[in-house]
Amino acid sequence: MSLLVLSANDVSVISSTFTSNALTSLMALVFARLRVPENAAVPHRTAISTDTYNTLFMPAQVPGFGTAIKIVSIPSPSSGNLKKGGIPATTVILDEQTGAAKAVINARSLTALRTAAGEWRF
Repeated sequence: MSLLVLSANDVSVISSTFTSNALTSLMALVFARLRVPENAAVPHRTAISTDTYNTLFMPAQVPGFGTAIKIVSIPSPSSGNLKKGGIPATTVILDEQTGAAKAVINARSLTALRTAAGEWRF
């Protein structure tokens, strides 16, 4: 099985092929499914802390959309990493049949896109 890796630039290029209406309609559908607990599995995030960063693991499964986990590492103020381009974040998409990792996506770019589409819709 192959693994798709999408950089911030890849997310930007791919998202530019969609209309604003298509993106906001997709976000409306996802948000509607997430409102009903039976339609999605979204457990509490798990945090792991070190001296230099706190990492948050945020899994979710939405039938018809798939299973993913977003991983965000928040540098501690003492690490000196706060001013190096923002907070590192990655989304891993799992294959629905095998559970194997299918894609790794730059989540900082993806989150910005999702937030913008969600805010514009509502």
